Amino acid sequence: MATIRGAAPINRLTPHRLGHYFGSVSMDVLLCDFALGHLAKRLASKKGQDVDAIHRELRNAFVAGAFAAPSGIFGLARAQNAGCAFIRV
Repeated sequence: MATIRGAAPINRLTPHRLGHYFGSVSMDVLLCDFALGHLAKRLASKKGQDVDAIHRELRNAFVAGAFAAPSGIFGLARAQNAGCAFIRV
C-alpha cells in the first residue's frame, strides 16, 4: 500500500477535537474530489507511487462527517440550496 506519511504533514484534527471548536453543532465537510485527484497526482509523482493508491489513502483519511463530491463547486451549490452554510477555513 502506498503511503504519504512522509510527504506532507497530516492534519490531526480528529472528530473529538473538531467538537471542541464547534460544540454540538451538526457539521458535514464537503471536499472536492476533482481537487483531491490533482493533489494525489502531485504526491504520487513526487513519491514515485501509484496515483490511485494515493487517492484512496487520502479519501480514507477524511474526518468523520466528511465526504467527497465529484465537483466541489456544484456540490457546494447543491448543499447551499439545501440550507447548508459555507465556511472557508
